[in-house]
Amino acid sequence: MKGFINKIQHYSTKDGPGIRSTVFMVGCNLRCLWCANPESMLPGYKLIYNRQKCQRCCSCVRVFPDAVTMGKDGCIINREKADFDRLCDICPFEAYEKMGFWMESDELVRIMLRNKEFYGSSGGVTFSGGEALLQSEFIEECMDKLHEKGIRVCIDTAGNLPWERIERVLKKADTVLFDLKVFDSSKHLQLTGCDNRLILENLKKTDAMDKELYVRMIIVPEYNDDINDLKARIDFVRNFRSLRQIDFLKYHILGVGKYRQLGIEYPVKPVGEVSEELLKQLQEYCGDVRSTVGG
Repeated sequence: MKGFINKIQHYSTKDGPGIRSTVFMVGCNLRCLWCANPESMLPGYKLIYNRQKCQRCCSCVRVFPDAVTMGKDGCIINREKADFDRLCDICPFEAYEKMGFWMESDELVRIMLRNKEFYGSSGGVTFSGGEALLQSEFIEECMDKLHEKGIRVCIDTAGNLPWERIERVLKKADTVLFDLKVFDSSKHLQLTGCDNRLILENLKKTDAMDKELYVRMIIVPEYNDDINDLKARIDFVRNFRSLRQIDFLKYHILGVGKYRQLGIEYPVKPVGEVSEELLKQLQEYCGDVRSTVGG
């Protein structure tokens, strides 16, 4: 089988236990306002335009006048009309980059095997996204082959899919990172584009599988940082028998530049950093449940 991938990141220490290679799949069925990976969230190929590399030579404008014009801040691109491959070839300064590629499972496994000695007993391969489980059949095929080679596999998911579509993959996974973005259903709808009833139900079912379960809670100031909602998320999972730890993830603005490069308006207004006092309160509230803070 083939999977549609945005990128592969090696030597990662933030996508599950140990040292890992992370495969970022393309496509997601949530639209979180704060998403830092729009190139993985949105479907299809993407065209990145890097203004810093552009020298305003107008090579692309001359060849594709219907798709590209030159503005005061650089090229203005109509991506519906643009030929991504030819734009990348034409630009002498490599200001354009096409993102997204298809890869067969055997090829992906071969790449992962190159780093097997670094994974050790706790590391391995993580499938993330986007929403990795939108391509569950491809991931299952890769997982079977990785397990044959003695490599552990982690799934990073928001769980917003019918259980019958994801059960087989989660059952085979060694570790699951489950994102719990908001507890209040109406607020979840407002911030991600859907309610969370299915997500919460799937999280309970995942716990029942006795996997290594890490629950991740991103905190975005002024959006989902209400202390009562965060405590409700903690209360929901604190007695899970499979829970290894809760990860509180601090919102960052590293994805803002990607939106600009993709020609998309960034939907989150400027906000401050996550309060250290809030993080301290949350970790104290976790009590005996292991928790970490990351960014």
